Amino acid sequence: MRVGVISTNASPYVIRNGDNYSGIAIDIWEIIAKKEDFEFSYVEVGPDEENAIKKLQNKEVDILVGPYTITSKRYQHIGYTLPFYYSDIALASSRQTNNLENYINISKTLGSIMFLFIFILFINNFINNFNKNASFAEFFINAIPNFKDRKMYLLYAIILGATFVLYINTYNPNLNLNPVGLSIYSKNVIYNEKNETIDKILKKYNAKGTFVEVKDTANHQKQIQENESFDKYIENKDTQYGIVDDSSKLAYVLHHNIKKYEGIRIIEHNLAKTLYAFIVPKGSDYLDRINSALRDAQKEKINQIIVTKYLGPKFENHVSF
Repeated sequence: MRVGVISTNASPYVIRNGDNYSGIAIDIWEIIAKKEDFEFSYVEVGPDEENAIKKLQNKEVDILVGPYTITSKRYQHIGYTLPFYYSDIALASSRQTNNLENYINISKTLGSIMFLFIFILFINNFINNFNKNASFAEFFINAIPNFKDRKMYLLYAIILGATFVLYINTYNPNLNLNPVGLSIYSKNVIYNEKNETIDKILKKYNAKGTFVEVKDTANHQKQIQENESFDKYIENKDTQYGIVDDSSKLAYVLHHNIKKYEGIRIIEHNLAKTLYAFIVPKGSDYLDRINSALRDAQKEKINQIIVTKYLGPKFENHVSF
């Protein structure tokens, strides 16, 4: 078998050291190959995923091994194996998260809605009860809603509901009590991949993204020790809140740069979730055998051992399905 790999900026999934390969995706593939007695060789298919898929469709390789996201668009033209890993998009930052701040932000939103509701009722009373002969102070006090008339409660509920809908549609505040995503809401963040997932995150949380182009390199040490995203963040901590990327990639870089990136840690998980699988041509004869070996490896907890080797025990369940 000709196994297509992309070693450019693919750590910890694909790691190249000369002619030798390792990494989460590589180690899991080699377990599968051993179980099914596949003979294979690795073939570099360039730094671009779409170009790699074209090479697969042109039968230049028999399978693509790496962190390929399962998408419905791709599924129309290629075949996926069972997922071998699930990851999430996370936020790395030197900032401190505080859940109290999240609830304060929600309270401010609800407070603004109530103020707008009361203000509407006040204006209504002010106009309807206007008396040019009354003193301003008396007239002002009489215009304040007192909610004593129970017959008006239904109308009050309708006005409150309309105010709520108007405010939400106008300002689009985040009312999710779950703290996920609230820390990047309306913040400036760094990202290094232009894809649909990142676009959705930025739009969902009204965040402003700063794209940092990562240099194409298969050098493993440069990938983790000269990381453009982290270096950009360190230089611009005053204006950038953090780095948005695959949590496993973030954790791997931080683990290998404890001193250089001291104080930076992952403070947000699950901004989005992604499933990774290997890619084969449509109707591939290898697919059923690969899936069978994947199931066995997952049942035997072999994949958990592999992930723990690269990322530690916190990520071992990312291969459990």
